Amino acid sequence: MAVSVRKWMKAIFFALTAYTLVTILSHSFYGKHKRSRGLSPRQHLLFVKTHKTGSSTVVNLFQRHAYANGLAVALPKDDDMFLGWPRLLTNRENIVLNLDNGSMKFNYVINHLIYRELLIAPLFSSEPTRVTLVRHPTEQCRSSFHYYEILKDQHDNTTSVVKQMERFFSNPARFDSSYQIRDAFVKSHTKNPQLADLGLAYQDMDRNDAVERHVQMILNNFNLVMVADMMEESCLLLKRLMRWSLKDIIFSKKNVFDYPGKADAIPKEVLVAMGEWNWGDNLLYWKAKEVLFKQMGDEPLFQEELLHFKQINTLVLDYCSQPALSKSKELVIEATKWNEEFTIGNDYCSDLLRKERPFTRLLQSKQRPDMFNHAYYTSIEDPLYLRLEY
Repeated sequence: MAVSVRKWMKAIFFALTAYTLVTILSHSFYGKHKRSRGLSPRQHLLFVKTHKTGSSTVVNLFQRHAYANGLAVALPKDDDMFLGWPRLLTNRENIVLNLDNGSMKFNYVINHLIYRELLIAPLFSSEPTRVTLVRHPTEQCRSSFHYYEILKDQHDNTTSVVKQMERFFSNPARFDSSYQIRDAFVKSHTKNPQLADLGLAYQDMDRNDAVERHVQMILNNFNLVMVADMMEESCLLLKRLMRWSLKDIIFSKKNVFDYPGKADAIPKEVLVAMGEWNWGDNLLYWKAKEVLFKQMGDEPLFQEELLHFKQINTLVLDYCSQPALSKSKELVIEATKWNEEFTIGNDYCSDLLRKERPFTRLLQSKQRPDMFNHAYYTSIEDPLYLRLEY
């Protein structure tokens, strides 16, 4: 009996000790979390926008934040969304729109460009936070085949994109040569295109040592490598990294297309050939995912806030999907330990749903009204609220 009592008392002791420790850690986190809300958001950001990875969804977060807070964005000079891509940013003055005071120093660099630190660093006056996004190479490749119409039968729009991939990967070296971009740094849409956007030269893609060094350099240099199939988790890490609010990371998927073969199974032999041809992007993806899981594990109470974020994101998207005239009142998100109270109205919804090109034009018009007037912005199709507020 005495032994049972001792075991019982020992169990109670350990339970109370564990409870006390959790309570202390929780209070410590809540205090730290509350204090972090008072910190200013990070003001300088480099987002390397990779192709066919869901990056247009993420760039909307940065466009919204820059527009709402008057941050200077490095924008293209013309009606484009590229800063030199598919070529290196070697001549900034001919590509990047300067500010109205002539300055070439910006808060955000977020449009398509090729990552080369020495070429991009002069665009910032302070050290930027570095962020990029990767996607599973199989799905990134499938999306590229549809978007760039690689080996598409121009007389038959019903052919599955998987059929195009089967034909291509029967002899990828032969077919890729006919689709390469001449006189460009990024030459291929199919061979490690994510690493190419992140600065790996085409001639180095068959060198294992060069690929491995470059992948490690990316993981070392970037504060956050987001993963497309973990978008909510990635956005929440972005929130904590940038010291943003929950309202800042609500997202709406952009450039989502339906096409024949989008959900079709890819034959095993094609997957094997893709893995060999695109092995560098595979290495990057799986290592980035490993790092992402570690970052999530290092964040206190991450899963609890993640659940809350998913619920709020769905609630806001449901509200914003309603026609503007049917929104009789604003949506109020009550305060919790994860967010202060905030409201969602028509203006927020229009920015959330606005696509990349109209938003790029909107930012150009705001930063340089002497060069881009209201007619420039409204001349592009944008079914949302057309507004300029200077």
